[in-house]
Amino acid sequence: MEKAKTEYFKRRLLKLKNEQEKEIEGLGQNCLHACAKEQAGNLSSCSIHMADIAGDVYEQEKEIGIMGNAFLTLQKIDEALLRIDRGSFGTCQSCQKEIDLDRLEAMPFARLCIDCEKKSG
Repeated sequence: MEKAKTEYFKRRLLKLKNEQEKEIEGLGQNCLHACAKEQAGNLSSCSIHMADIAGDVYEQEKEIGIMGNAFLTLQKIDEALLRIDRGSFGTCQSCQKEIDLDRLEAMPFARLCIDCEKKSG
């Protein structure tokens, strides 16, 4: 891959990394804030009805799931940045062919070409 294209994707990946880190931080603060209120015994904001409690638990679990996905995406971004540093970015890790630029535009941290991705699952 041309150096200019590699630099372009590096900038995109760094921007995505920053966005993911901010999302994780925000979700973590929301979770910690809610947990701190409960531990402090502040029941004024707590639901009393069982359905309300279930809704609160659902929301917390949803945020934890979103945070897990954000961590996974962050890991993929870090791996892509490492591939840039090693000079293997844009090459399919399975068949060693070049990954299509349209695929990298859509998912700059892709490690497989579309054909190998389809085969893997």
